[in-house]
Amino acid sequence: MVLDQMDSPSLSAGIDASSGTDGGEILSKEKALDLILEKMAEAASTQRDKGTRFEMLALDYFRKEPTYCNLFTKVETYSEWARNHQHLSPRPSLKDIGIDLVATNAQPGASIKKYTGGG
Repeated sequence: MVLDQMDSPSLSAGIDASSGTDGGEILSKEKALDLILEKMAEAASTQRDKGTRFEMLALDYFRKEPTYCNLFTKVETYSEWARNHQHLSPRPSLKDIGIDLVATNAQPGASIKKYTGGG
């Protein structure tokens, strides 16, 4: 498999060059991502494992993709963030409360936007 030059190295990490292609096919970003997600789903033992694998992919992407890595000083899982911010609550929840990742804006005072998934 050959990814076009615009693809992020973080998206192609861990995918065998012979996985699912004839070895010479150039994949678009969309096809490369589809292949990565397919391989992750195949490797996951449970739905929770599948979600954790996707969360780690997203974490890696936001930390390394040039478009996003300069927007944030830190990107971490919610449980990492909660452990580092125990002063905000005497008993911060380390369990899954629906927050996957927390990113710290590189620009102090920048507005925070929540993605809700709708149109």
